[in-house]
Amino acid sequence: GKGKNTPPKCSFSYVYIVYIKGWETMALIEFRRTSLPAGKTLNTMVAQRGLGNFVVKLRSSAQTGAKGKYYQIVVAPTQSDPELLANARMFMSGK
Repeated sequence: GKGKNTPPKCSFSYVYIVYIKGWETMALIEFRRTSLPAGKTLNTMVAQRGLGNFVVKLRSSAQTGAKGKYYQIVVAPTQSDPELLANARMFMSGK
C-alpha cells in the first residue's frame, strides 16, 4: 500500500568510488535514504578540499524511527597520511 512510511520506487543517491585502507583496493559506496546526510557531508568535504586530498572514517550510529531501530552512516574526517593519500591517488588514476 501507499502509506506514509512507504519509500518512493526510486530514490536519490550519491555514489562515490573510494579507496579502502587495509584492503588496498577501491570500492563503490552509495548514500541513499537514511544515509543521504552522510553523502551531503562527503560532498561538502569534496567541494572544500578536492578529491584525493583528504581521508574520512565511516562508522554507524544507531537511530530509532517510526519502524524501529536502524543504523545510519556517519562520515568523519580523520588524520591524513601522505602515503595513504598517494596510494589512493595511484589507484584512482589507474597507474
